[in-house]
Amino acid sequence: MPDNEVVLHDWTPLTDTLDWRLGKLAYQARGTQLFVNNEVPNLLHQGGLIPYRAAEVLLANFAEAQERGTLADEIVVVEPGMGLGLFALQVLDRLKARCIQRGVDWYDRLTWYATDATPAVLRDVQRSGVFDRHAGRVVFGQASAMQPAQVRTMAGEARDLTGRIQAVFHSYVFCMLPMNLLQVDGEAVSVLLARTVLRRPSLLAEYTPLSLEAIQAIVGRGDPTEHIALVDLYPLLDLELALSPVEPAGHARARQIAAAIHAEAPSEGPIWVLDSSGAQAALSATLDALRPDGFLLYRDYGPTTAAAANEQLVYQHYGATIAVQVNHFALEHLLPAPAAVTAPPGERPGKVSSRLVSRSALSQTRAAFRTAYDFADVLALRSAAGTARSAPDAALVASWQAALKLEPDNWLLLTEAADAIFTRLGDPGQAYPLLKHALDLNPWIQATAWDLLAEMFLSANELGQAAAALEKSRSINPEHARLYAALSRLHQARGEPEAAVTAAAQAVAWESDPDRRVAHADRLQERISDLARRQDQDRRLRQERTAGGFHQRFSF
Repeated sequence: MPDNEVVLHDWTPLTDTLDWRLGKLAYQARGTQLFVNNEVPNLLHQGGLIPYRAAEVLLANFAEAQERGTLADEIVVVEPGMGLGLFALQVLDRLKARCIQRGVDWYDRLTWYATDATPAVLRDVQRSGVFDRHAGRVVFGQASAMQPAQVRTMAGEARDLTGRIQAVFHSYVFCMLPMNLLQVDGEAVSVLLARTVLRRPSLLAEYTPLSLEAIQAIVGRGDPTEHIALVDLYPLLDLELALSPVEPAGHARARQIAAAIHAEAPSEGPIWVLDSSGAQAALSATLDALRPDGFLLYRDYGPTTAAAANEQLVYQHYGATIAVQVNHFALEHLLPAPAAVTAPPGERPGKVSSRLVSRSALSQTRAAFRTAYDFADVLALRSAAGTARSAPDAALVASWQAALKLEPDNWLLLTEAADAIFTRLGDPGQAYPLLKHALDLNPWIQATAWDLLAEMFLSANELGQAAAALEKSRSINPEHARLYAALSRLHQARGEPEAAVTAAAQAVAWESDPDRRVAHADRLQERISDLARRQDQDRRLRQERTAGGFHQRFSF
């Protein structure tokens, strides 16, 4: 080990490392800001593509239970790890509209438990007002994927939902749960261990006021409430990895998974086994909590085939947080009968995958899932959006209209289309209706959309309306560069050169893209030059004031 590295936490399984623990604590330290900034990628499954399809599956399940006479008077749905709440919002939007169309009261009988294991996330979403238009249908609560039926509401009430849950939805939750990476080589089974090291301690002062000795003392005490002070150190942390023999008593699961891999993808040499043990336990707990005709619909990334499962997979960081791939292949093979897994048709191996799991056959529900989650739809939308992004100016509007026909209520695409049309064509007339639709769907977590609206107002010299839009943007996300670039323009238009310089400097500070940072820096220099010219002009004009000269000569 190089001399400039310091061991902070000794050898443990991967999800017991200090690094993993700090990644989990990042949610407590940053709350929903992690999602707002997209440090934790989340926009794709919240923009409309996934939640509207989930709503169709939910409707099919309700209809199937209704035909059987088993649909409960109160229909309970649980979402562990709700993130920003946008997935649930859009499922509820579509469900309400479709229930009205069909003349059924299922939406009015629904209780959606929007839960998370992190109180900071719950508080942020509750304050945002995301669910205001579904008041009475949503209950906030603290719960974990490992015990989805045990919910503690924000009022402190403990509710046991075991046997009452019709559906559970979650996205990128299994990837946060404990796992092990093992190697099966003949009779020998080894587990991958890691220890957390601090690289380049000389840089500590740039990340924390704590000394190295203080950090080591915090780690040594092992108190999670103290560990939160170390979250910002993650750029300086790294893992050393080593395989360690596993006692024979721990061989069984690893050998079972390895045998399933080898049966479908025979290979020479050792077999890598990603044992998603936390996901397996959470999956079993969820099935036990469901009603007999209930289901789990989850979305996560990881191997779906035997060949892909036989790889050395180590977790990765998203900002300060952590996540690990989920072994969908192993989960399916370890699932006890009569539970069954349904995969969507056309799925591409190695991509993010969606799965529907239930103990009952649920032929209508599974058919709806296969139709709604057919990967051909995803590919068609991806192709249409790609065509629009690369379209020449003359075809830009038509190309975006073609993409939006596939997803007319996708607020993410609507905002992107409006941005492209306004920025490239300077055409607010065609861009504004798209932007308004996007903001009607999601005014809460769309800082970029509010920035774009402000830019439209600035181009029309509507400074008051631009200021209001930027204040809304700042309340959503005070950590993005486009906000401050627009604020700088606003201050300049108002004749406030000092504030224009400050905002332009903030745009440089918050920009993460190197090319855009250079552009912001160029504008900052322009604002500084404007300020210098203004100061010289003010000085000259003051000196030219005749009344000022008169009073200097007058003696009182």
